[in-house]
Amino acid sequence: MNQKEKHVDVNALKEAEFVCSLTTLVSLLFFHAAHFIGADLGANPNLHVRLVSLGTSATYQKLVLSSFHFSKRHYWILSLTDTGLFVGNALHHVGRDFLLPGLACLVFFPVSGYLLDRLRTRSYFDSLGDADALRSTAEETLKRFISYIMHEIRGPLSGTTLLAGDFHLSLQTLLQHELTEEEAAPGPRTESETVERHRKIKAQIARMVELTRLMRPQLDKMRGWLHQTIHFRDGEFFPLDWFVVSLHVARTAT
Repeated sequence: MNQKEKHVDVNALKEAEFVCSLTTLVSLLFFHAAHFIGADLGANPNLHVRLVSLGTSATYQKLVLSSFHFSKRHYWILSLTDTGLFVGNALHHVGRDFLLPGLACLVFFPVSGYLLDRLRTRSYFDSLGDADALRSTAEETLKRFISYIMHEIRGPLSGTTLLAGDFHLSLQTLLQHELTEEEAAPGPRTESETVERHRKIKAQIARMVELTRLMRPQLDKMRGWLHQTIHFRDGEFFPLDWFVVSLHVARTAT
């Protein structure tokens, strides 16, 4: 994807976000208007039920607003508009008795909206951080793989020797790992079972370390002989003693 296509996608995303925020704002206006008109018509004469309905609706609306990835400006426009309409609606139907709870709502709802926005942002950053960590690990593995391939191109078995060395170092690191208190804490297994399992794993790792230690000198020998063979084929130095003997073909054949 080139730079122009990326720019078009960003503009399309911003346009979609603006349309969604505008649609949500209109929905909030219709919702509070329905509550306002419905209560005046006597559809819900019980004030307590009406307040519970308004409070529940306001809380769920905050959750809905925080679940969408609105921009900061659009999010706070929607959140504060919803809070103002809720308090105004409740004051209209309840009157002065709702003055103190209304002031509390004016403080609580923006704070809850802010906390929900922080939670959403933190969740996004955490998920992106996990993705970045996985991507960094994949990129590092790719670089090491390319390094092995380049070594193999320059010299046969040199990349394999490096791979064996890295594997040997990783096994030694695992072998030096000691069982921590958290790992030895009782869980599905007893403490003795956990320690015994850890001991068996370390024994297997120690055996693999010994095998890789024996394998690396053999790879070095094979790599050396391959280099000598390649140099001999190219007319370069070859460490074996060899000489030329002239023979009479006819006499040799007889």
